[in-house]
Amino acid sequence: MLKNMDACITAIVAACQESGPPPPSLRDGPPPRSGEEPQ
Repeated sequence: MLKNMDACITAIVAACQESGPPPPSLRDGPPPRSGEEPQ
């Protein structure tokens, strides 16, 4: 499980480096859906 998480984090970091700084939605997590309380 840790290996899979590490691979996902590596892929996310690589994608962010390719496209520049991540937008707030990626950095802080997905935005709350309308009508739902933020977690």
